[in-house]
Amino acid sequence: DAIDNSAGVDSSDHEVNIKILLSAAIENGELKASARNDLLKKMTDDVASHVLAHNYDQTRALSLMQATAAEDIDAYGRFMRALEAEGRLDRAVEGLPDDKAMAARKTQGHGLTRPELAVLLAYAKMQIYEELLGTKAPDDPSFERELDLYFPEHTHKFKKAIAGHRLKREIIATRMSNEIVDTCGATFVNQLMEISGASFADIALSYEAARRILELRAFGEAVDALDNKAPAALQTDLYNTAVDLLSEQVNKIVSDVEASNALLKRGVKGLVDQYKEPIQALKNALPEILPPAAAQSLAARVAHWKERGAPQPLAEQAALMPALEFAFDIVNLSQSTKWPAGAVGGLFFAVGHRFQIEAARAAARTSSPGGHYDQLAVRRLTEELSMRQGALTRAIAGSAKAEPNGAAKDWLDGLFADWRSRNAVAVERYEKFVADLDVGAGMSVGKLSLMSTKLADLVERAGGK
Repeated sequence: DAIDNSAGVDSSDHEVNIKILLSAAIENGELKASARNDLLKKMTDDVASHVLAHNYDQTRALSLMQATAAEDIDAYGRFMRALEAEGRLDRAVEGLPDDKAMAARKTQGHGLTRPELAVLLAYAKMQIYEELLGTKAPDDPSFERELDLYFPEHTHKFKKAIAGHRLKREIIATRMSNEIVDTCGATFVNQLMEISGASFADIALSYEAARRILELRAFGEAVDALDNKAPAALQTDLYNTAVDLLSEQVNKIVSDVEASNALLKRGVKGLVDQYKEPIQALKNALPEILPPAAAQSLAARVAHWKERGAPQPLAEQAALMPALEFAFDIVNLSQSTKWPAGAVGGLFFAVGHRFQIEAARAAARTSSPGGHYDQLAVRRLTEELSMRQGALTRAIAGSAKAEPNGAAKDWLDGLFADWRSRNAVAVERYEKFVADLDVGAGMSVGKLSLMSTKLADLVERAGGK
């Protein structure tokens, strides 16, 4: 039914949950029994809008998954094997291809079909829902507003009944699983668990925090508003740009000790309060603090989105997203150095440029590691390079004689010159290594590993000077 009668199932769920809510409202005195039936009639169009919106989201999710189905063929194979290992999936029953058929499709450059993706979308939602119900994640106070978004507006005045709804946790877990899968796809959680080892609850809470911090719900609504006004391919690409950013930041949160601890101690709201304002300040500063080549790339991305039909504000937001990859890292540096996010961000980007860390990451992204574990190794090593970049940024910031008033190029040049003069031997040794490494020729696992080690040596030798 979730596949063949999606709107019908959704309507039935709303009907049951609304009737439970109204019964509770009558019992606690928030609603007169005589007013119940008229109120139900008034909610008809509102419920229909909720159901249609959810089905719109699912259709969009399938389009996003279909756009990358061929390149994600291995991820879907691993996801199906994981579901089988848990006893959740029988591929033969669901008409899904076995491993041999998946290998053949990969050779042919084909992915799963849209109907097959729809089945896995449903399984992903069921898996996440069931796993979350067994955790405390649905009890996070930040999800209270999800109940208002779920129930029709006519019911919002029944605050006691909503707060005490006996299926409250189930509704929240359903909305969480829908939100995650409809936005990031069926394999997102499974892939993140492979990379980070994080739990379903950690990922769900981190997802919600990242989405709010980056204000991606508003971005998605702006993209949806382009329906019948711009090409569907543009909307798909805009969504995928946002999903790439969101996925990276969720991984940052679940992998970062400081962010994970903040989430554990203070919940989603605590993490949002800690990061949202500084990241907004960083976004505002980005055009001024990026190195020249990166700033040119930013301007080119704005022009690209505009040429394809995106309105100016949306084009600017989408263009900024790749540059926000290290937003959480920079805010952490800002809080540890007590420097403004813009200033420490400018230094972070300059370190990435001057020590060829960004060039190495870019080369690694375009490499084609053979198997799944080679891909994981490359990803892990590029993350390690970013950690070294942060450590070197902190070391150079610690050598400054005063807190900066800004991150202007002249100020950075002076800071680097002063730091380099006191660490000439260590810096020259590293620069010779990088020249011999020849980053432009590509980055293998071995090269990435060596570069990470040499950066760690540089931080250790020059960190305190």
